[in-house]
Amino acid sequence: MPASNVPTSVADSQPVAPDSVRVWRGYALDRTQMDAFHQALGATFIPITAQVMGKLGLTAYLPAIVPGDVAKSVPDEIALIWYRSQAEYQQNASGTTAGRAYQKLHAGVFVLGPPKPGQPSSATTFPVPLKDACVSGQPYHLFTDTVDWYHGTSDAFVGVFDGDGAKLAAAVLQASTALQKSRPAGLDGCILVVVDNVLIYWRHWQAAANAGVWDVGVPLRTVLATSAQIVHINPSEYASYPGLSAKAGQFFNVHFQRLTA
Repeated sequence: MPASNVPTSVADSQPVAPDSVRVWRGYALDRTQMDAFHQALGATFIPITAQVMGKLGLTAYLPAIVPGDVAKSVPDEIALIWYRSQAEYQQNASGTTAGRAYQKLHAGVFVLGPPKPGQPSSATTFPVPLKDACVSGQPYHLFTDTVDWYHGTSDAFVGVFDGDGAKLAAAVLQASTALQKSRPAGLDGCILVVVDNVLIYWRHWQAAANAGVWDVGVPLRTVLATSAQIVHINPSEYASYPGLSAKAGQFFNVHFQRLTA
């Protein structure tokens, strides 16, 4: 089906808590073969996430293919993977055959396990509220609103601070505190993570927005800054389907068949 930036009806809105999202950053196993990596994302990983996990409580899925950068901590893919609740994700990811099989797929393409010197490892976890510290590698949510990221407008950002990661984390904490006290109209969601000297964030707006890049008080080299494009996935993992054309710089709001009960 063709891509579109116009959301479908919000009659099926499924707002969830801000801590109901798996915040993913993935690093390719072989960074010398990025065309093959992007092809694997579009043909297999992005579609199968929606097709399998859509039947197991997935409510919204927003992956982005990040352009390459000299900073090793810049991921090759990032994603927000929203579920109806943390408990439902935990039950279905480990308690079903399909959930366990889906988890195993990643090892063939992404670096997993403990990080090695000069080689970051992929990671995914739930965010926590940002309060008085911003710890590298820990995702945070800034607001308590329940939001359906399947609808509305979302943007993603990846930027590099050419300096000490602790200084970046301190600046992000200060900027986040200010944003929590005074946020722009329509902004109802913000998820962020600082990884060494790299800032990654996603914002959700109730309607179309043109807020520009968030100024966190220190200069950042932009690697990715874009709004999500809606794409539709064939609902059946058994159908004849080539998948998506995935290229660096793309950010998708994947639309799929969601559970209704």
